Amino acid sequence: MRTLLILCMSGLIQTLYAQSDAAALAKEANDSLRTKNFAAALNLINRSIDLDKSISELYYIRASIKAHMEDRKGAHKDLDKVLKAHPEHYGAWVNRGNLYASEGRFDEAFAAFDKAEALDSSHPAVFLNRGIAFYKMKRYDEALLNYNKAISLNPDDPMAYHFRAECHNYSGNPDLAMTDLENIIRLDSNDWAAKTNLGFCYITKERYQDAAVIYQSLYSKNSSNPYILSNYGYVKHMLGQTEQGLAMINKSLFMMPGNAYAYKYLALIFIAQNDKVKACEAIEKGLKLGYTAAYGQELLALKQNHCL
Repeated sequence: MRTLLILCMSGLIQTLYAQSDAAALAKEANDSLRTKNFAAALNLINRSIDLDKSISELYYIRASIKAHMEDRKGAHKDLDKVLKAHPEHYGAWVNRGNLYASEGRFDEAFAAFDKAEALDSSHPAVFLNRGIAFYKMKRYDEALLNYNKAISLNPDDPMAYHFRAECHNYSGNPDLAMTDLENIIRLDSNDWAAKTNLGFCYITKERYQDAAVIYQSLYSKNSSNPYILSNYGYVKHMLGQTEQGLAMINKSLFMMPGNAYAYKYLALIFIAQNDKVKACEAIEKGLKLGYTAAYGQELLALKQNHCL
């Protein structure tokens, strides 16, 4: 399940309570939250609350930390405190919507998002998070409408393009996904996930030379990433370097033996080599690892055409 998007508001604490020890601890808690050191963040925010239980914003930060730690019940309790003191707290309503969505309580999630939008329709967070909720429900058109709105409000947020690209891929629009991934790389040239995904899109469009350029760059920086190895290995095969490609895919499977998609690559290479036995072995391994549930019917079609 996707990690909740949390809207920490350390700036508010720094502005209103800059002189207090509670605020100093809260700032440290926020810093630990941003670096995903959740245990340290929780310890710091608890100490902050012990010093001053009257600052509702501290409970807001603690709710964010608890949500990341999968303590949804505790997060709800802290958000209750925030909303009781400040019923028009935009971030609390967004995060409440996130919690409900993570629990599969989508009607309640959308009601919370609607309250947040009514409070501030100029902030992209509610649209981005509502889009994620629609995406979880596989309601891709509605997800895209919300992602589009979030991006129109903040066109320089790489995360929004990540979510929209994923949605475009799953709704069958790889060209639009590639445009979003290219936008991410324009905003952050070091975003390896966007580069990996863009390279994969190039593979699906049979643009193997373009994919090779991306994967060579990624491989030069991280030659032990199994996803880079398997994708680049297949690209190598399609560009006539099959032996090297097979070695890379096999290395990726040694590192991550549960990667069903890599077995599809092996099956396609063995089919191209007219090695039916190895092709069917690869197909069966991919199917046993859950390829169909994760990626679709392609391996089943290969089995039907080559192994029955």
